[in-house]
Amino acid sequence: MIWQFRNPNLRFCCVIKGTKRPVRKNWNTLHAYRLNDYRLREHIKFNKNYGVVGGYGDIVVCDADSQEIANLLFSMLPPTLTVCSALKHLPHFYFYVPGAYNLSIKDDTKTIFDLIGPKHMAIGPESVVDGKEYTIMHDLPIANLSLSVLSKILLRVFPNQSVINAAPRGEVKKCSDPIIHKIRERVSIEEVLSSKGIILDRNGYGDCPFHDSRSKRCFHVSNKLFYCFSCGRGGDVIQLLQDLNGWSFKQTKTWLNNKITPPALHIPTTRKEVI
Repeated sequence: MIWQFRNPNLRFCCVIKGTKRPVRKNWNTLHAYRLNDYRLREHIKFNKNYGVVGGYGDIVVCDADSQEIANLLFSMLPPTLTVCSALKHLPHFYFYVPGAYNLSIKDDTKTIFDLIGPKHMAIGPESVVDGKEYTIMHDLPIANLSLSVLSKILLRVFPNQSVINAAPRGEVKKCSDPIIHKIRERVSIEEVLSSKGIILDRNGYGDCPFHDSRSKRCFHVSNKLFYCFSCGRGGDVIQLLQDLNGWSFKQTKTWLNNKITPPALHIPTTRKEVI
């Protein structure tokens, strides 16, 4: 295993010899192993192939599907560990990106770029598929990169492409506050955007309310979370209103609670006549 992977936070999975298929189910959770795990070491000794599981230790892999796109990425991305794929002989750029997500970019119906992030896999260097080996192109340390910088680079490379399968940066954090829970259930991000004249497409993409955008598709909503691939803003509906109005969390919570709480029902009373 190459020296760049001597990071205790990284995880790897066993892959069937000569293929790209994981050996076990739950390869990205239960059977995602540390580098020094004897099960991984024994597998690589006899079967060679393994996968790097994205997301662990913030690792992601940029995978271009054409030489033209690979050249553009190479000119914009910082120097980092780069692996040459076995079959297409195209580069895989490895980075540490906190808050990473999975992303596929298509041109018509063909995928032209993948950002391999949490719970997804890239075949590791020195693995062999169909008799051909994944080799090291640039034997460098894995570089650190912020999500906002990576997003801006991808928007420059793919300014007019459809972006699909963008996973949210996480899940909505559980909260014991019943008011917060009620707000999240009753007020949607789409409703807030609609009030600003922004309508999302059927895949949850649209214009960002915080800045101008040429593509009009840099803003994404999924699982009650929003994220802008250009400016890096993200969060739930409460965070969206805070950012839009410059309010504090307390102000936003109070305003939203008043919005969704119906006024108390007033029942008129009559005085009984005294006989």
